[in-house]
Amino acid sequence: MPIIRDPLWNNIRVDEVAQSLLDTPAMQRLRYVRQLGLAHLVYPGATHSRFEHALGAHHLAKRALATLRDAGALEGVDAGEPGIVAAAALLHDIGHYPFSHALEEIGIAHHEEVARALILSGDVAGILESAYGKDAPKRILELIRGESWSPLQGLISGSLDLDKIDYLKRDAMMCGVPYGEIDEDRLIHAFTILADPTSGRRVTGVRQFWGHVKPAMRQKERAPELSPILSGFAANCDPSLNRNCELASVASRNWRCVCQTAKRNSHRPFSSACLPASPCRRCLMASHAQPTAV
Repeated sequence: MPIIRDPLWNNIRVDEVAQSLLDTPAMQRLRYVRQLGLAHLVYPGATHSRFEHALGAHHLAKRALATLRDAGALEGVDAGEPGIVAAAALLHDIGHYPFSHALEEIGIAHHEEVARALILSGDVAGILESAYGKDAPKRILELIRGESWSPLQGLISGSLDLDKIDYLKRDAMMCGVPYGEIDEDRLIHAFTILADPTSGRRVTGVRQFWGHVKPAMRQKERAPELSPILSGFAANCDPSLNRNCELASVASRNWRCVCQTAKRNSHRPFSSACLPASPCRRCLMASHAQPTAV
């Protein structure tokens, strides 16, 4: 298995399918598309490309999938889905213009729309169909556009997806600024697959806890009016421990809420579960908690 040396993630291993995709003209073009457009005129080190970023996102996808597999979270997920997700991470920016997002601001088609023809036809489509089946290009495009019903959708397009983890760390490093530091290892190990409390559909989530909470994850309440197309999960907080429990959703693009325990806020009603896919109205009404964007 070939190894590519990356300045951010060190050694990145690529399998045969990834190597074939990287060798296509559509992917090789990304070597000449700067990740940060014209930012190198201000930050001279910001000359890295979309090609490097695509490799990094693919690497993180493989790490996240391996972690989920080791934790048993992929049980019940289609056997071919991890390969589809890894390919989607590699191809997610294949439609980018020169100068990256700068050209989109003049009103031309979004890069995800440009990616449609590059993924659904030509060399890339042929490789994907041979490796993962005839419907693979369509499934990958849906993941990239955030339109897939795959339980792993949140890894590719969501509020804490692998694309963001790579570009925040990579862009900060190449610009020489300290703003993008993320503990990606802890975050990746917090990924999980769970049932959407409203729709019952399996979705990707991330679990984060501060202080002491019960290790068992179970739903006791449901926040009202949670859209079924957004993902979230509920956790049981022990009100006797006087701690906060922060819940976040990977697949949701919108909000996360912080629920206060009853002991700390004895004068306010206690909400033991907060579903973060939208501002939790029960939490807002009960404790005036302010939702924090993720």
